[in-house]
Formats: sequence, structure tokens, C-alpha cells
Amino acid sequence: MKKSKLVIGSVALLAIGYVGSSWYVGNKIEKELDSQLININETINGYQNQYDISIKTSNYQKNIFTSKFHLTITEKPRIEYDVNEPKTVFDDDITIHHGPFPMAALIKGNFVPQLAWIEYEMTEKDNPTLWKLAGDKPFITATMGIKFSDYVVTKITTKALNTIDMPQFKEGIDISEGNITITSDLNELTSSMSIKLDKLRYKIDQVSSISLSNLKVNLENKGDDIVDLNSNVDTLTINSRSSLPVQIDIDNISSSAQYTITFDPINGANIPNYQSKMNIEKLKTTVLSFNPQAPFVFNNIFFKQDVRSNPNNSTEGSYEANIESFNFGKQNLGHGEFKFNFEGVNTQNPFESLFIEQNASDFSKIQWDGLLNWHNAAGDIIANTSAIVDNNLSTDDNNNDITPDRMLSYNIQIPFKVLARMWAQTENYNETDVTDDMIAGKLYMINLIAKSKIKDHPLISIDEDKQGIYMDLKIKQSDSDVIINGQKMNRNDFNRLILSL
Repeated sequence: MKKSKLVIGSVALLAIGYVGSSWYVGNKIEKELDSQLININETINGYQNQYDISIKTSNYQKNIFTSKFHLTITEKPRIEYDVNEPKTVFDDDITIHHGPFPMAALIKGNFVPQLAWIEYEMTEKDNPTLWKLAGDKPFITATMGIKFSDYVVTKITTKALNTIDMPQFKEGIDISEGNITITSDLNELTSSMSIKLDKLRYKIDQVSSISLSNLKVNLENKGDDIVDLNSNVDTLTINSRSSLPVQIDIDNISSSAQYTITFDPINGANIPNYQSKMNIEKLKTTVLSFNPQAPFVFNNIFFKQDVRSNPNNSTEGSYEANIESFNFGKQNLGHGEFKFNFEGVNTQNPFESLFIEQNASDFSKIQWDGLLNWHNAAGDIIANTSAIVDNNLSTDDNNNDITPDRMLSYNIQIPFKVLARMWAQTENYNETDVTDDMIAGKLYMINLIAKSKIKDHPLISIDEDKQGIYMDLKIKQSDSDVIINGQKMNRNDFNRLILSL
């Protein structure tokens, strides 16, 4: 008897404690809700300058285990002449389940102590079409758990839909269930977001579509204006049968990037620095015709970019791209690389850096250089270009004014044997290699075409010994002559030549 009384008493104490703590949490939520929403509202409006966002609550009702209120979110463009009423983007009731152990969270198997638990379901009133397509159920459901440490976890789930075969839609979509998880640490001012989607197919019209599988995106705000972005896609297929019937299949796309994002009330978001990398395992292009040929396949494509802004409003950085191999049928046509480096470029107007005089104190030296190289078993096709604007060099001896000196150079090397091998390979794509006789025949044809079409071109040199097209051009503003393939040409004659082309 005493044991039963002890158990009953313990249960009663726990029940009273649970009710009391829930009531206490309800009071805390009621006191802090408005101030927290005001802070969120101010933060959103401070991070962008396109819209005025308004977040308002009404009809607040507090019970022991839950609190309920009406939430309205509106947006209005920040345009002086816009006289339209604000657009309502959210207008619904919100129910908050009080901690420390919200009953709604316990039902879902979440036993972690927390301040509050919020659940949301899109109603038929919000979007009747989506409600119907989702089988008369909410298309969007969401939960938000607020920990006592001000750590917030939001989970959003979207239902699967398929309108591909519905005749009432010209366009169609087949999408699997999607999951979005957002975490925020309100004390450390850090946050993260992850997106997962197993399948998405978008039908553009009756013959064209885009589809992807196993999409994963992770976005993390590390504080100090640093944001990391990582994404992966298993497959991406683009099917177009309109003007050019073609199908593009891309396998295993992975990318990573880091951005520095700053905000100000006038210009909104700005990205002064960013670094990114992307890898594509395979990109296959198939021309869909009545007489289909073998597909073009690019293997292991790599992209990299690194851009940094300096305090003087100039930018420096680099871009790189590599292709490990390019196949047509059974033939390997080679591999290639592209590089582009620059520094001192005007952030606001990049091309003005080369063609318009800049303030020497801000842009003492502006330069960029690029390389394009394609290699196969016969050799290399190479194109180099570079430009320099040196604001510290004077071209005027009669005064002390500093006038920029501009230098521009091009170097192109196209050996005919490289082109001949590729030509022979494309005509024999079902073979694993080509013979010397096949290459020799194409080399003879290329020489004939080059001599008949561009032999006397003033900017191009056809080297009889090396058998190829070569061009070397150097232009310097402070010199009166231009150097073309090792020969000097008067600047005025060169200008007239360019205008006549």
C-alpha cells in the first residue's frame, strides 16, 4: 500500500512539475516572442535592399501546454513610385507547443528538452492546386524545435508530385519527397541548411525535359561573413528535341565553394571574395538524328576559380579548367586545359581597366594573362594572350603627368599534324586508333586549304617546315611599331590593316 502511494505521489509530482514548467515556458515565450520577431524582421530588411518585409502577430492565446497566434508576413518593393499594397506571402495560425518536453515533439520521437516546438502544415486555402496534386493533403509540412540554448532546428518536408502525364499542364514535373533542414545558433550567429531530393524531372514541352537524381546541398554560415556551399548530383540529363535534337548526360557533379558576403543598407548583398571548385566525372552529348553517330564524351572535367577584392576597389584572381580526356566513339581526341589570371582589375567595370585611364594611386598595375592548350598524340595546340596596363610608366617626356602604358600580346600555335590526327579520328570513330596513312591524307588536305585560304593573311604565318599556323603579335602603346611574327609594322599601317579586315 505504501509503495502504491509512493508511485502515485511521484506521478502526481511529475505531472505538477510538467504542468508548472510548461506554464513557465508559455509565459517566457509570450514575453519574448514580439522582441524576437522584431529582431528577425530588422535582420531580414538589413540584409537586402529590394523589399520591405513586415512580420506581424495577432490574436495571441496562451494555454498551459500550447500558445496560438496569427502570423502575417508581407513584402513590398522598395520603389518610390510603387503604390501597390504590400503582397501577403504568409497568413496563417501558428501553434507553439511549450517545453521542456513538448507533447507534439514526444509523439514524433524527439525526447530532447527544448523551449518550444512548432508545427506547420500548408492548408488547402494556402494553395488549392498543390493541395489537390498532393492527394488532398498538405504539400508542405514543417517542424521547428527551439532549444533552451537558443539553438533552433527547422525541418521542412515537401510531398512527392507527378504532373508529367496530366493533359491540363503544358509543362510537367515529377518530383520526389524533398527534405530541408535548417539549423541556427542565435548566440554564435551561425547557421546551416541542407537540402535532399532523390528525383526531379521537369518537362519543358512534349519533347524536351531536364531531370536529375540524388541532389544534396549543404550551406553553412560560419560567422564573420563566411559562407560555405557544397553540393552533389548523381545524374543530370538534358533532353532537347526542338531545333537541335540532342541529349546531354552528366554524371557525378560535385562542387564546393566559400563566399565572403557583406551587407549594407544601400547596396544590399555583396560578394568581395569567393573560391570554388567543381568536378564532373562524365559529360556525354548524343545527337539524336535518323542516322545517329557515336556520342561525344568528356571525362573528369575540373573547374576552379578564386576571386579576391582589394581595399582599393580592384580585383585579382584566377580561373582554371581541365579536361582529362575527350572521346568520340572509341577514339581519344586528347585532353586540354585553360588558365586565366588577372590582378588590378576595376571591380565595378573590368573592361575599363584596359581601355580607360585609371587613378594611378588606386590601380598602379593592371594585368591579365590566359592560356589555352589542347594536347593529343601528335602534339599541342597553344594559344597565349596577355595584357598589362602600367600606370607608373610615363610616355610623355614634356610634362610630369603619368600616362598609362598598355601592352598586349597574342601567341597562337596550331600544328597541322594535331588537326590532321583529330580529323582522321573523327572519321574513324569506331576504331581505337588511326594509321599514319590516314593522318597523312588529312595533313595533305589541311595544307591545301591553308595555302588557298590564308596563305597571304597579314597576321598569320604558315610555316612550311613546321606545317602549321602561327601568329605572334606584340603591341605596346609607347612604341610606334607593332611586331607581327617577328616583323615590325608601323602603328598607323597596323590600325588601317585591322580596320580593313
